[in-house]
Amino acid sequence: MCNARFYDRINRNDRSLERIRQYIADNPLKWHEDTENPECDREMPFNEIPF
Repeated sequence: MCNARFYDRINRNDRSLERIRQYIADNPLKWHEDTENPECDREMPFNEIPF
């Protein structure tokens, strides 16, 4: 089964790794904006994906 929301990434440098780590750390704080949250009515634009 394919999950269309899953993206493989190859980390190529420290800056990229830090951005991914920051995204993981900040993600729970954005639950109110998450389109999987039943109380949210906003769709995340592709250009807001941080990596």
